Amino acid sequence: MWLFVQDLLPFGVCILFIYWIWRSQCLFFLRYGLLDDTVAMLNLALLFFVLFYVYPLKFLMTWLLKYMYAAITGNLFEEMPKLAEIIPMDKLPHLMIIYGLGFVCIWLCLYLMYRHVLKKRGMLQLNEIELYETRFSANEKLSLVLIGLLSVLLSLLSIGLKFPIGAALAGWVYNLIWILTIIRVRKRKKQLKLLLETH
Repeated sequence: MWLFVQDLLPFGVCILFIYWIWRSQCLFFLRYGLLDDTVAMLNLALLFFVLFYVYPLKFLMTWLLKYMYAAITGNLFEEMPKLAEIIPMDKLPHLMIIYGLGFVCIWLCLYLMYRHVLKKRGMLQLNEIELYETRFSANEKLSLVLIGLLSVLLSLLSIGLKFPIGAALAGWVYNLIWILTIIRVRKRKKQLKLLLETH
């Protein structure tokens, strides 16, 4: 039963990540209803990268949750051989690179979809508020791409410097998402309030 629970928790985390991506995709189509050749190709690429992303994500989450559980219970030293069976410490940066590249490709597809909408803003007859929301969403996706690239860069440096624990820093970089989200949401509320007052 405990082995089942150990597999269930990483799977649950994966579902949350996939829901985040799916929600972003749905929001795009609900807003614009645009499905020309460019959007169709970008959406196909997005689906491809999501399918690619699932396996390294589950693999990483399985290792991470087992590591955290061992650290919390004080059994980390005893559990290290078992964790090394899942993935040796010196291979963690390689896993973070695969994960990071999948992350980058997913959000790059969504960023390019929003950039395409901005090029079609005349045809879609977007008003000032809709244009602001579109630019906000595009910049949000771009920031996710840059965070993923920073993680990949740190992973590459940890390989080059032969410092596998640097992969942990590459993982912590993703916490920037929550910090930037809080800042951007506050800024968005103020900007939308100004736009609504002037229209």
